Amino acid sequence: MLGTAIKLAEEHGCRVSALYVIRVPLDKPIDAELVESEEQAEASLAEAKLLASEQGISVDTRLVRSRAIGEAIVEAAREVDADLVVMGSAAKWRRQSRFFSPTVDYVLRHAPCEVFVVAYPQGVLEEDAQPTGAPAS
Repeated sequence: MLGTAIKLAEEHGCRVSALYVIRVPLDKPIDAELVESEEQAEASLAEAKLLASEQGISVDTRLVRSRAIGEAIVEAAREVDADLVVMGSAAKWRRQSRFFSPTVDYVLRHAPCEVFVVAYPQGVLEEDAQPTGAPAS
């Protein structure tokens, strides 16, 4: 997903904002310590910066906590005045009655800009249960 955002940024001369949303369960306070999620988020954002720098693209990274990932992505897209949100979609949703996850569906319906959905093959996102958006402007 980030690779797609970086390629689009190269082609269109724009910047990339990479967003990682830590979903905080309702039974925990929004500022609860979630060490494993925080470490995974920091590692993912560091990898995003490295990948972008290898392609000569600067990337702004942001980590947010939210109860609803889709809402956090839409809010971040508004805040950076994004032209496009690039998201991934896992194959497991296509096996069910809906084509996209509730998160992707929410962003498609509420984003203040266009949304580009990368449909991943079976197994690619299955180990990653935390979808992220990459608003680009």
